[in-house]
Amino acid sequence: MLGLFKKKMAPDGPVDFTTEMQIEASPLKVYSHLDWSSANHTYRALGEHVETIDSARGFYRMHVAAMPGHQFDFAVTEAEPGKRYGYVSETRPIIGHLVDMQSRYELVALNDGTSCLVKSHGTARFVDGLTQHQLDEEMSRMSLACHNSLAKLKIHAEYGIEAVRNATMASIQRVRVES
Repeated sequence: MLGLFKKKMAPDGPVDFTTEMQIEASPLKVYSHLDWSSANHTYRALGEHVETIDSARGFYRMHVAAMPGHQFDFAVTEAEPGKRYGYVSETRPIIGHLVDMQSRYELVALNDGTSCLVKSHGTARFVDGLTQHQLDEEMSRMSLACHNSLAKLKIHAEYGIEAVRNATMASIQRVRVES
């Protein structure tokens, strides 16, 4: 009888997220918005403080003005201009239950290279010992974050950084940006 009220525990281990979006910009332009070393990286263009820790090894750190006391560390895992870009990210201190995230973007040229399909794959690791309800909430937030990340990339590539600022404000006001 006591087992009826026991919380259902979630399985430990990584969770995968996949999404894709067509962007009306060349793969090289989109790549420049993903590449942490680029002055055109979306967060750099938004004015966030991105510092190069070790360019030879692909280590970067970002401090977001809206989140003082947090640092976001990135280690580039693959970089092929116009084709693919990947990195591992960690936030210190952690936010929610996310330990780290492996992100990989594949850029497929369309329409003679004037647009591209961006395929995003992420593998998130959460702290062990979550209940199923906690994991479901984390997965919901992460799924939305993955979609919004691609939407922000699309807006930046197609309309410019000011449009990203406007979309971010709309997002804060609970409006979801659709592709």
